[in-house]
Amino acid sequence: MVNFVECLIVYIGLDQGSKSFVQQAIGKIAKIETISLEDFSDLNLTELNNGGLLVFSINRKEDVVHYWNALKKHKKNTFLFRKLLLVKDAEVANNLTFDSSFDLLVCEEWASANTLLSSAISEQEARTQNQAFKAFLEHSVDGYWIWDIIRNQIEWSKRTSEIVGVSENESPKNIEAFVELIDPLDRDRVEQAINSHFTFKIPYRNVEMRLKGANNTYRHFMANGTALRNKEGTPVLFVGSLTDRTLMQKVEQRLEDTEKRFTVLFHQMNDAALLADIDTGFILEANQPAERLWGKPISDLVGLHQSKLHPPVLSEEAKLAFADHIKALMQNKRDTIYVPILRVDGVEVPAEISSSLIELEGKTEF
Repeated sequence: MVNFVECLIVYIGLDQGSKSFVQQAIGKIAKIETISLEDFSDLNLTELNNGGLLVFSINRKEDVVHYWNALKKHKKNTFLFRKLLLVKDAEVANNLTFDSSFDLLVCEEWASANTLLSSAISEQEARTQNQAFKAFLEHSVDGYWIWDIIRNQIEWSKRTSEIVGVSENESPKNIEAFVELIDPLDRDRVEQAINSHFTFKIPYRNVEMRLKGANNTYRHFMANGTALRNKEGTPVLFVGSLTDRTLMQKVEQRLEDTEKRFTVLFHQMNDAALLADIDTGFILEANQPAERLWGKPISDLVGLHQSKLHPPVLSEEAKLAFADHIKALMQNKRDTIYVPILRVDGVEVPAEISSSLIELEGKTEF
């Protein structure tokens, strides 16, 4: 069972006014912690393994440098956190240098401030849930991948890289790179399945695709997934799974090829041939020599019980031979017997009958 955890918000350097502003915007949907910049620099973020929202208070442009240095120290441990700059003054916000170290900038004087803060916490809650999904998926599927739709960042699990046949460093980092690995013949179908899931919430289930791996060779996969949405219903994360079906695809193709070859050989044989169900004894297929031997069209032979192909009264010797014949077949042995067949005109014709078991579409016939 996957237990989803609440989202943690860490206020860094916020005064009481800004803290109240943030609290009012997000409501009571997250655990709240307040910490000084100095304490944040010494904080062990790995202990907060469920992630959260880091809110940095900005009063002057120079404040950003201090926060940037603190984040640089924690760089490897802030992946699960969304970093937000909260600026008091609109003029400072308009002149602020905003880089990829932070995810969002919000000014308290902006009319959209409450909406931006509320969306930020909703998206972070989805990411928090995503970590629980990851822990679950590690033990339940061949491979998984996570698409952070807002940031357009993709993360492949180690197992996904292995089964596709690319190194972890070569795994796609955004959706465009992922699409490049999909066979061009499959791309429209896969894109349609994802868009239908995002727009109409149609399950993204059992979507077949071929992905390019090592040496530019393609492997067959079955994909499933689900979108995590914010309060407005907008997808913010997509968690997908991949199951390698390459070996199964080859087996199915070989079975199909084998059955096709059997059909050709069956109908090109010079001798009369019948295919019967081992459980019921009913004729499933017949070839043209059988049609000539019994004097009946194939359509009349198919559906008959095999007992109807022989005289109604057999000698004791023929009955014993037929019983031994069936016993040999059940031991997966090829066997031959001599029993008469009954033509449509009532004439009994001596015949040599050779039989063996075969498997078609997972079912045994003879």
